[in-house]
Amino acid sequence: MGVTSHLRQVVAGVATFEYEMLTWRMPAAVATSALGLMIVCVWSGHSAQAVPVGIAAFFVPLATTAERLPRRILTQLWVLAWVMLGTLTGGLLSSDATLVTTVGVLVAGAFGFGCGFAGGAGPNARLAGVLTLVAFAIFMGAPDTPVGAFESCALLGLGGVIQIVVIALVGVRVATSRAGEPASAGPGVVRRLRERLTTRDDFVRHGTRLALSFMVATIIGQWLSWPHEYWIPMTVAWVSLPDATGTATRVASRMLGTLIGIAVVAVVLGRSPVSQYEVAVAISVGVFVVVAFFRAQYAVAVVGVTVLAASLLSLAGESLGVTEIFRLIDTLIAAVLTVAFSFFWRSIPAEIASESA
Repeated sequence: MGVTSHLRQVVAGVATFEYEMLTWRMPAAVATSALGLMIVCVWSGHSAQAVPVGIAAFFVPLATTAERLPRRILTQLWVLAWVMLGTLTGGLLSSDATLVTTVGVLVAGAFGFGCGFAGGAGPNARLAGVLTLVAFAIFMGAPDTPVGAFESCALLGLGGVIQIVVIALVGVRVATSRAGEPASAGPGVVRRLRERLTTRDDFVRHGTRLALSFMVATIIGQWLSWPHEYWIPMTVAWVSLPDATGTATRVASRMLGTLIGIAVVAVVLGRSPVSQYEVAVAISVGVFVVVAFFRAQYAVAVVGVTVLAASLLSLAGESLGVTEIFRLIDTLIAAVLTVAFSFFWRSIPAEIASESA
């Protein structure tokens, strides 16, 4: 594929808007629930606890699939369990600076490969892998919060369970797409992954690329020692896909969404003073935008993620707008790193794979 054709595909991918995937009812319900959770945190004087609760408030809704109850709830619980594992592991490693820079980097590589390779089991496993890796990156990067690893894990689990209940009560059926297909009868997860254990498999190669890029991103973040060093590996986890074109499209959408999101934060929340209850409202709006647009238009969803992240950190004690320039540069570094690694050990074209099979 020529460079011009590749760029054309990337631009088309960034601009694509899948209207059939745009939903309002469930995002509105979980955003309202998130607002209630944030208000409770502020009212009770536990604003720092809002970070893990807020993360769960939009992670779990992203795992809502077209499956019927009770299977849908089971899928969400499995995703939540893996995200809690990532949270706990990252949080425990963050307790010791020496541990983070040594064992932490190696564990990051193991998590990167496992979460990337798990995508071979299907769309639900793919999303669970991404969310688990993102949670691991965030909590190993030790956000500026007094909340410990076990408390963060428990709070994230609580927020996730509340959102699962809310989604079940709303009774939404999510439109089927490539990103969330209803489960069908077939081999179990372990068998599906075992069948993929070959160096010619796309997800073995994707897992290897993700492990290496995630480790390098972790090292760079630690070396720079900027505020919220987890932002670089976290972004790598969000934007890495098994194919180079898909990765480039996701990277471009991420950059565009981050730029717009930072501008929104500066305009809407950059004034002083801003009450914590106003920040809670901003968090709920961010949750709504992320959940509503995640499958329909990724760049718009990233705007919501940026507003949500800045607002959560504000509740944890950070002044809004102080670290936005670092967030932008970190996103750029992660974008360059991800695109560079996407050319390493690339997937075998389907026609060549079929000829050699």
